[in-house]
Amino acid sequence: MLDINCLMVIAGLGAVLIGDISEGATVVVLFGLSDWLESIATLRVREAIQSIIDLRPETAILAKSRKTIPVESVKVGMDLEASPGDKIPVDGLVSRGVGFIDQSMLTGESVPVRVKTGDRISGGCLLVNGSIEFEAVATADNSAVSKLVALVEQAQAQRSPTEQMINYIAKYYTPTVVLAATGLAVFPLV
Repeated sequence: MLDINCLMVIAGLGAVLIGDISEGATVVVLFGLSDWLESIATLRVREAIQSIIDLRPETAILAKSRKTIPVESVKVGMDLEASPGDKIPVDGLVSRGVGFIDQSMLTGESVPVRVKTGDRISGGCLLVNGSIEFEAVATADNSAVSKLVALVEQAQAQRSPTEQMINYIAKYYTPTVVLAATGLAVFPLV
C-alpha cells in the first residue's frame, strides 16, 4: 500500500533523477526529522502513561491486624490504615485520624489537603503526614486511580477524529498523486 514513506522515497528518487540532489536530500532530512520528533513524542506519552500506571498501589494494610494484603484483595467495607509515605490503596472514607494527602497525581493540586474523620480520600494519593484509618468504599478496580488509568489507556488506543480523517483522505490521495505524477512523467503536457 502506498503511504507517506513511499511518497518520500519516490520524491527523493525523483529529485536525484532530475539532477536536483540537494532538493532530494532536503526532503529526506525533513522527513527523517519529523519521524524522529514523532518517536520522541511517542516515547514521552508512553512514559507519562507508565507514571500514571505506577500510581496504583500494590498493597493495603488492614487496620486491626496491620497485615499487608494485595490491593486486589481489598473489599468494600474493609477497614484499612495508612501511615506517612503510604499510597492510599483504594478510595475510602476516613474513620479515624488526621493527615495531609498529596493529591497532585490525580488533581494537579500542588498543596497537600488536610483530611479528617468523615472525609473522602482517593486511591493513588500519598499520605504526606499524619496517620489515618479509613473504610474502603471501592475496590482496586473501581478506585479513582484505576479509572484514570483506564481512561488514559482508552484514549491512547483510540485515534483522534483528525487522524482518522487524514488517514481516510491519504488512502485515496496518495495513490492519486502517484498516478498523476507517473502519468505526467510518461506523457508530459506540451
